[in-house]
Amino acid sequence: MTQNLQQGQEGLVQIFSDPKQAFTLLSILGLVLLFSAIFLRHLARTWLKSSSWQSVHWPMSLVFAGIALYGFLQIIFGSAILSLSWIQDSYMAKLIVYWLSNGTWSIAIIICMARLSGNIQVLGIRWLSWKQALAAILSYVAFFPWYWAAYFITQICFYIFAIPIQAQEIAQEFISSQGWTTYLAIATIVVIAPASEELVFRVFFYTALRNHFGPTKALLITSAIFALVHGNSFVFLPIFALGLCLNLLYEQTQCIWVPILVHSIHNSLTLGYLLLLP
Repeated sequence: MTQNLQQGQEGLVQIFSDPKQAFTLLSILGLVLLFSAIFLRHLARTWLKSSSWQSVHWPMSLVFAGIALYGFLQIIFGSAILSLSWIQDSYMAKLIVYWLSNGTWSIAIIICMARLSGNIQVLGIRWLSWKQALAAILSYVAFFPWYWAAYFITQICFYIFAIPIQAQEIAQEFISSQGWTTYLAIATIVVIAPASEELVFRVFFYTALRNHFGPTKALLITSAIFALVHGNSFVFLPIFALGLCLNLLYEQTQCIWVPILVHSIHNSLTLGYLLLLP
C-alpha cells in the first residue's frame, strides 16, 4: 500500500511540474471546493437545521476520569489481551481489544451522561428522519473534494520536506488478513468503529469541550485529537478535515446517527479502496 501512495505522490508532483497542468488542476479544484462549500451551507440551513443545542454539564473531574478509563482500557486491558498465548493472530487480538474496550467505554459513557442529564436526547439519540439521512449523504459527497484537497496538500508537503510516506499499520494488516479475521475487520471498520468513535469524539469529547471552551475551540480540539489517535502523520490532515465535517454535522443536528452514517460511508469507501488494491 505504501508503494501505491508513493506512486500517487509521483503522479501529483509530475502534474505540478508543468505550470499549465498545475493551473488547470488548481482552477478546477478551486471551483469544485467553492460549489461544494455553497452546497454544504445550503444543507446546513435547510435539511440539517435542528432545534437549539441541548447540553449536559460535564465536570472536569468526570472528563479526566473518562479519559483515564479510555486509556486504561486501551493500554492496560489491551496489553493483557495481546499477551494471551492462545491468540495466534495479532490482528485478530487487536480487533478483540477494540471491540471490548470501546464497547465497555461507550456503555459507561452512555450510562453516566444519561444519569447526569436525565434526558437521552443530549446523547444525540433521537429519531433520524429520511431527510436528515439524505442530507448527511449529500453532505459527505459535498465534503469529499475537501478531503482530497487535504490529501493533495499532504502529498505535496511530504514531497517538499522529503518525509517518507508510510501507510497506516491497520490498513496494511487488513490487506494481509485472512478468513474470519477479515470478516471481523470489515464489521469493525464499517459498523463498530463509526458507532464507538462517534460516541467517544462527538458525544463525549466534543460535548464536554463545548461546555468549557465553546463550539469553535471544541471543534478544532476534538478534530485534532480524532486525527492524532489514527497514529499516522500522513493521514493527519485528511482525518482532521473529516473530523471537522463530523463535528459540524453533530453540532448542526445533535443527532449521533448523522455522523455515524457519514463515518460509516467514509470507512466503507476506504475499505473498498483497500480491497481493490493490486
